[in-house]
Amino acid sequence: MKIKSSIIQKQSQTMVLTQSMQTALKILQCSQLELEHEVSTFLEENIMIEQDVNHEGDLDLSSYELETGSLKNDQNSDSIIENDNSSLDLDQETPFEVIEDWSAHEDSGSFDHLSFKSNGDEMDDFDTNTYEISLEEHLLNQLMLLKLSQKDFVIGAFLIDSLDDNGYFTQPASRMVDALSEQYPNIEIDEDEIMMVLRHIQQFDPPGIGATSLEESLIQQIKQLDPKPYWQEEAIDLLKYHSKWLLQHDLKRIERNYHFLEEEVIEMLEGFKCLNPYPAINYRNHKVEAVKPDIIVLQKGETLTVTLNEDILPKLRINRKYAKLAQRAKIEGRDLMRSQLTEARFFLKSIEDRFDTLLKVATAIVDAQQAFFLNGKKAMKGLRLQDIAEAVSLNESTISRAVAGKYMICSQGTLPLNFFFTNQVSSGEEDASGVAIRAVLQEIIAAEDKKKPFSDQKLQEILETKGHELSRRTVAKYRETLGIPSSTQRKRLV
Repeated sequence: MKIKSSIIQKQSQTMVLTQSMQTALKILQCSQLELEHEVSTFLEENIMIEQDVNHEGDLDLSSYELETGSLKNDQNSDSIIENDNSSLDLDQETPFEVIEDWSAHEDSGSFDHLSFKSNGDEMDDFDTNTYEISLEEHLLNQLMLLKLSQKDFVIGAFLIDSLDDNGYFTQPASRMVDALSEQYPNIEIDEDEIMMVLRHIQQFDPPGIGATSLEESLIQQIKQLDPKPYWQEEAIDLLKYHSKWLLQHDLKRIERNYHFLEEEVIEMLEGFKCLNPYPAINYRNHKVEAVKPDIIVLQKGETLTVTLNEDILPKLRINRKYAKLAQRAKIEGRDLMRSQLTEARFFLKSIEDRFDTLLKVATAIVDAQQAFFLNGKKAMKGLRLQDIAEAVSLNESTISRAVAGKYMICSQGTLPLNFFFTNQVSSGEEDASGVAIRAVLQEIIAAEDKKKPFSDQKLQEILETKGHELSRRTVAKYRETLGIPSSTQRKRLV
């Protein structure tokens, strides 16, 4: 076999993304936090772009009115979306003229005080219901009130610092001895001293703090009940030795073992509802961050208005001084400045295209899911990316990038845009959304007799009477998706 070399001419087509196209795709796919980071980075690296701190040339955002079965442009506002659906055309050439202004509302960096003045409606401030004082400070204040030796106080402070977020002590005493001995080599500490100080902490407020298990925490809380219930000793024994009976919902065995009547067992279990399985939950020192919605949907009767959230729009513009310098023919560094000016123009256009596309996609989603916004989850329809892509004349991959990490706030709550894209389920005469069927299923289970909950087979039959023909296996899958336990586990003792 002979090996020889030869030159072959071959013609093929390949797609190469220009730098401007790559930037546009990256900006489109960014979540709000990622966009803030991109803008901050670009401001540091490019002198041609600056924040518009003087609020010049405010951008009049477009809005859309949606009525049942029709889509109308708001004639009273200058829309940034043209009727030719020209958003995010990556092959379109950008004119070289300097973009002088890009204005919108300055990003506040927080969304703690969102309120809507439209239609006279206001939203309450987000409240995390947390205490001003931390759990550690609260426990240390109580520790100081005890007459402890210096060594025991050091042990107590160390144990308090070792509690988990729920207020439990989950570390072995031997590990605490090793950690304390390493930090305080001149102090001799044994496990008995660790447990002695821990028992003091377990008497502190909040009740149940410092327990090593859920059962122990509940026992501590029962011991501190005032007035003392008649079933206190039995409840402590039940939690200490027979907690599995509670998990198994074995009401009859509890009756027989403690010689209780059914009513007495029910009263004891009702008392359990007053206990807190997470003693430290109200002292958690981290606050939940509210999601910044990109889209706002306001409802007045059956009319839905879709707008961008102006609070998240970047407020940027081209620096006029440097732009004029870049136009001069004889100046050192002119090529670099022109290069940065071009990059700045592409960056601003990418941001404009991002919000342009996002608003068009959100409007199409609201138009397709009007029944959901007016009637709730039970009216949700099956929707695919392809359906929205066809509605706005964009590629399906562009729609996927546009909805990734974006949120919409409406009368149904704050929801990710991906929420509205659900698989169609063959269900009776019409294809329904899995979200709608799960909502119906949740409603059926909520209304069932808690002492005789429906089995999956029975749930399947009830759904079939409502026009949703599903297999028992699918019903079980939807139930598990909703986080609802089986009928055996749902059966209540009280």
